Amino acid sequence: MQNPKEALEMINKLGTSGFDSLRELGELQMSTWNKLMNTQIEMFNSMMSRAEAQIKLASDAKDMESAVKAQVEINREVAEEMMKKTRESVEMAQETGEAYREWAEKAVKEVTEQVQAADKAA
Repeated sequence: MQNPKEALEMINKLGTSGFDSLRELGELQMSTWNKLMNTQIEMFNSMMSRAEAQIKLASDAKDMESAVKAQVEINREVAEEMMKKTRESVEMAQETGEAYREWAEKAVKEVTEQVQAADKAA
């Protein structure tokens, strides 16, 4: 460091980039949280809809055979929906993991560059 002004500028730059990095992490976490909550709400609504269908089935069934067939169909729909949401959740987890990895790599690169710049200036 040649003078205190350069040192102060470097500290300011480190602080600013650190803050920006934490802000990006917060945005990534909020985005992930929103996706997870939307998926949970969709599944809750789907399960409530299926529960309503089962109640209606119990009150409207004319005979045991038609009730069982309708129940099997409802269960098939629930299983398909669960598999679809499971696939979507795995994809989301992979995408989120990749986003976190990219964030971490970027943060490490920035810190490394700043430390190297400070080393050269010293």
